[in-house]
Amino acid sequence: MVRFAPIAVTAAVIAAALFPSAGQAKGPYFKAEISGGTLAAPIVIHQLIPPDWFNNQPTDPPLPYSKETYTLRVYDADSSGVIGPEWVTWTYYPAHDGVAAAIRYNTGQFKTVDSNLARLVDGYLPQPPASSASTGAGSGDTALVWYIAAAASLAVGLTLGGGLVGRRLLKRIV
Repeated sequence: MVRFAPIAVTAAVIAAALFPSAGQAKGPYFKAEISGGTLAAPIVIHQLIPPDWFNNQPTDPPLPYSKETYTLRVYDADSSGVIGPEWVTWTYYPAHDGVAAAIRYNTGQFKTVDSNLARLVDGYLPQPPASSASTGAGSGDTALVWYIAAAASLAVGLTLGGGLVGRRLLKRIV
């Protein structure tokens, strides 16, 4: 039975690589509302936002802070655009002075912003920042390649290492 453990672990790693995105488990689409900063009134983003645009990673605070910050409320929406309940509220820090856009959770933790989402939100702001560059974490299909590469190398390592360790354990037992 110990001999088959590397196979089970490898299968689990491959399955995790095929479904890496936590954003895929979220609702089918989202809509958002921007308020605060220099906006006179809240602005609703009518474009449907795909869930993978909300894949973000922890990051350092966007120092120096931008002059204006905004409140970004995200709502669940179905494929026809009907808005549902509020999903999350963040403080949005637009990209500025070479610093990538960031969001801050109510807990104070900062996270990256997908470049697609940053471009969309910045397009609704009165004066779009000069640079809406993102750190690239979680943007597009590139992230999927990194998950697969890491999972494949881990699978190879576990298979080779598990086989050697398993063989040694069996020799000690027998």
